Amino acid sequence: MEGATARDAGWPNAGQSDLHEGEVGTIASPQAERLKCVIRTRASDLIADVTATRSERARDQRPQHAYDWLLVAVLSMTAGSVDLIGFLAFGGLFTAHITGNIVILAAHYITGGFSRIGPLIAVPVFIAVLGTVVWSFEDKPKHQTLRALLILHAALLTGFFAVSTALGPFANPGVGVAAMATQNALVKLDLPGFPTTAVLTANTVQLTIELTTLVRGNTLPEQMALARRRIRMTLPAFAGFIAGCTTGGLLEVHFGLRALAFPVVMAVLAIPLSEYTARTVLTTKANFACAVSTADAKATIDNFV
Repeated sequence: MEGATARDAGWPNAGQSDLHEGEVGTIASPQAERLKCVIRTRASDLIADVTATRSERARDQRPQHAYDWLLVAVLSMTAGSVDLIGFLAFGGLFTAHITGNIVILAAHYITGGFSRIGPLIAVPVFIAVLGTVVWSFEDKPKHQTLRALLILHAALLTGFFAVSTALGPFANPGVGVAAMATQNALVKLDLPGFPTTAVLTANTVQLTIELTTLVRGNTLPEQMALARRRIRMTLPAFAGFIAGCTTGGLLEVHFGLRALAFPVVMAVLAIPLSEYTARTVLTTKANFACAVSTADAKATIDNFV
């Protein structure tokens, strides 16, 4: 039965056992050559496919990762400028985070001094907006959520700019606090593995730890690579916040609350920048976890290919 099947497949004298050794070699040689040709062709196609895939990934991912740091810097400049402009224009209000506002409230409570309405409402507004954003966007697709929250963030800052320029220092800064709560939420929800863009304390701690890791150097190569990547992401956040504070302060001194146009422009710029990071953000955290444990396997595969 097997001999008949083989004969049907094009193998002459299949199933016969009385062939001489030379005849077998003569009959098998063309088939062997054909098989070798097929293997060479398939191997060439496989190598071409792998090369093409690598080229596509290079074109796809490098620009995205290259813009990660820029998005971090732009968001940090936005928070830094809003924070300093609000502090100067609204009597010591911190719009980007609540730590300073809690300190101000405690100081006024202990000394019995009068506290402006801004610090009084900043804490509950921040918490309420942050909770609402997390409730509404936590379970939605990351790409859609990131873009939607950046648009909401820019819209709130635009409203803050409009109200502040119309009413001056008597304007309610709650819209600005809501905008910064949205920025804090979008980084936590949709940019896993990214540093915070509104608080310098956490970034300073992280940067110090990673720099110390690199200076010591007595750790695994994977940990060193991870430290370098974190430094590459944290430095723009650190520098961006300081640059935003400096720019916002200079603009506020010369133009008053019209200086809020600067963070509005930064927030709008962040929307198209997010398109270069959205596809990589989904796997950023998982990629780093995998990179630490599978670096040797990846190197082996790369060398084999």
